[in-house]
This record gives sequence, structure tokens and C-alpha cells, in this order.
Amino acid sequence: MMIDELQKHKSKAFEALKQFNILREKESNNSIKMLRSNRGGEYNSSKFIKFCEENEIKRQLTALYTSQ
Repeated sequence: MMIDELQKHKSKAFEALKQFNILREKESNNSIKMLRSNRGGEYNSSKFIKFCEENEIKRQLTALYTSQ
């Protein structure tokens, strides 16, 4: 999935994370350890949170209304 497509369709964030995690594990034998994201709904769905918990991905949410 191209980054441009993900930015246009934020609802695809969950699928993109799953695909990236699979690719990362295949190529480097490592998995995602931490994910930093804003508090957007696409990153806070129950499916997204459950996936992170099942794959031991720590989540960091950025502070509201900050540019970085």
C-alpha cells in the first residue's frame, strides 16, 4: 500500500499496519515493538488495539493539538 493511498483513506490504517508487520517479520525476522500515533479514530478502534495487544506492540499516543 502506498503512503499516498493511506493518507487519502485513513480507514485503511489497520490493514496497512497488519501488512507492514508481516513484511517486517519476513524481511528482518523482527516485529514492530512500538507504534506512536495521534488520537485519530483509525488508531483507536477496538480491532486496532486488540491487534497491538496480541502482537505485543506498545502504543504511544501523542498529546492533543501538538505538531510533533
